[in-house]
Amino acid sequence: MNIENRTKLEEWLDQNYWFEDGFISEINDSKNGLEIVVGYQTVGTYVAGEKQELKEFSLKPNGLMNWTYKKEQFSPTKEYCINGIDLTEKGIGLKFDTESVFELTCESIEISEPKITQTYTKPWISNREIYITATEKEVPTANYWIEKLGEYGFKIGFRYFASELIQSEKVPYPDYSGYFIQTLNKISETQKGLFF
Repeated sequence: MNIENRTKLEEWLDQNYWFEDGFISEINDSKNGLEIVVGYQTVGTYVAGEKQELKEFSLKPNGLMNWTYKKEQFSPTKEYCINGIDLTEKGIGLKFDTESVFELTCESIEISEPKITQTYTKPWISNREIYITATEKEVPTANYWIEKLGEYGFKIGFRYFASELIQSEKVPYPDYSGYFIQTLNKISETQKGLFF
């Protein structure tokens, strides 16, 4: 499919959920032209070993006018999610929201038919996220976390996104989903923490 206008590009992005939590698996910039492979997960979870289905598209811009990608700022991989892909302010163009934002604008974009891949979620690590499953009979209270982490020298409290300290007795129990644990000295400096 060759997209030659902004409206069709917007429709295609919308049909593919703006690639929110998608990925960029390849960026090939050669004398034959630029090719970007983007995709997203359509089936499965991010838990290691579970079945996963991926949908990928190859994008080939024609009449490239602007391309701001820098290799040292982002490495393409299926292993890490991007925030999404948006339209540029004007013309036919895409803004790739990764850990750094880069853009392309062109006269038209050739988009392949989707390629569907059946696979399994690979084990992965993150320097920002953890996933814990516990077999306790009760959900720990906010005070439990404060006391246990205090035993290891951490002075912590609860908060929600960008909030001040929430007193432990005001943290909803047993479902404190959406709250963060943060060290007391960082609550005024940050917006997040360990997320439940």
